[in-house]
Order: sequence, then structure tokens, then C-alpha cells
Amino acid sequence: MMDSDGVWWEPSIAQLHERTAFRAARQARIFDSDEPRELRFVLTEDALRGAVGSPEVMREQRRHILDLLESKRNLSVRVLRRGTYGNPAPSGGLIVFGFGDRGAPIGFSTAVFGPSTYFDDESDTAALLRAFERLEELAAGAGESARLIRQIDEEH
Repeated sequence: MMDSDGVWWEPSIAQLHERTAFRAARQARIFDSDEPRELRFVLTEDALRGAVGSPEVMREQRRHILDLLESKRNLSVRVLRRGTYGNPAPSGGLIVFGFGDRGAPIGFSTAVFGPSTYFDDESDTAALLRAFERLEELAAGAGESARLIRQIDEEH
């Protein structure tokens, strides 16, 4: 079971399997697409150390990230260390979907309570993109990030 089961929705093994299969299929479509996509992520050290699932689930997640980094050239995962000064998004995540010349970017911000928010106004998406770029600047480099993920995995 995912930790949210029973809190935000009723627990259901069938729904858990559906959500997991959906996410795996979505990931495969993205990575195996004929149109190469650039995927850039910044994760916080706390997210990698957190107890979101069981220790085994967290270990699987960290190892999955490392496996993807080894096999996917279009993937960048950077780690923002704890206590990094100047974090422009200290209390939440943000996503910016860019579509190249096919469309304007769309921003997304999650909310624990209430609906998540999508942004399509140019000034909003530009601000979200600036925040993301700042996070990338503050985060550890690619090699250091991979080493940190391995280190955290060994510690847990």
C-alpha cells in the first residue's frame, strides 16, 4: 500500500496496482518515445532520505533512479542538499512542461490540501521556469548527485 491509501482515499490493492501500472506505462512511453524528450529533475535530499514508503520501497526507488541515470541519456537528476541557502521552492514542488515550438509551456504546482494548480499564463510559467533553473544551479552536479543517491542508499 502507498502511504496515502486510507488518508486521501480508501485503501485498495486493485487501485494500487492500477496506479502503479499506469505510472510504469507512462514512464515507458516517455523514455521509449520516437521523439526524444529532455527530462530534468531536481530532488531534495530529504525526499531521498524520507520515509514515504517502507525502507524496501525507498531503496527500490533510489535504485530505480540510479538505473535510469545509467541507461537514459536524456535524463538529468540533480539533488538539492539539505540546508541549501536560497531555495526558491522550500515548501513544495513545481513542474514545468515545455513543448518546444509546438506550444506554450504549462506549469504545475501541487497542493496537499485542495486542488493542484496549473499555470498557462506566460508570466507564471516564466517564473516557475526561473525557480526551476535556480534549483538546478543550487543542486549538486550530475556525478555528485548520483554519488549522493548511492550514499543515501547505503546508509539506509
